[in-house]
Amino acid sequence: MIIETLCEESVPATPGTEKELKTVQWKDFSYNNTVYELGHLAPFTLAWERPAKDKRPATVFTVDVTFSFHCFTSDPDDLYDPKLRYSDARETRMFDFERYYLSKRLPEIVRSMSTRQCLHAGRGNFVTIDIVAENGETKRYHVFFEPSKSSIKGRVNLYIQSGYVPNRPVKHTKMPMNFLYILHNTLNGIPFKS
Repeated sequence: MIIETLCEESVPATPGTEKELKTVQWKDFSYNNTVYELGHLAPFTLAWERPAKDKRPATVFTVDVTFSFHCFTSDPDDLYDPKLRYSDARETRMFDFERYYLSKRLPEIVRSMSTRQCLHAGRGNFVTIDIVAENGETKRYHVFFEPSKSSIKGRVNLYIQSGYVPNRPVKHTKMPMNFLYILHNTLNGIPFKS
């Protein structure tokens, strides 16, 4: 079961530390007289319920979701148009149109995490893969995320690090993990085996 609430503080901010990422609302991007709105990547809070089983009681996981600007930007190449620059307090990247359009899927992907296979990508990072069909072509959209225990008791931060269609294989475990298991371990400080 999933319950959604809006993040209490979703005001514009420039990220510099992990704590500041909670309030990031990315500014819309303009290019060639077109505005690319980024409101779909506003922070929000979800609650998932893990049902009781045998002697284990039901558990509600409250999760604060934030998105990195890597979800709609990529590393600049030598030929990129300088007008495509998009920066935060730490780095400058290139606005990426494919990543931007695919990022519109991210809020729904996050809301459906409890029904998705998640793979451990190492160092506390995970990936879930979404299949996208465009013009008869199937793409594997990789969504990378990092859960962490919140400073607010009983909550988990879910930082969506990036989302893209890789052009080479991505390292991750072969054994899928249940998302609620990931939340349980994160909340209780239980490490994940690589």
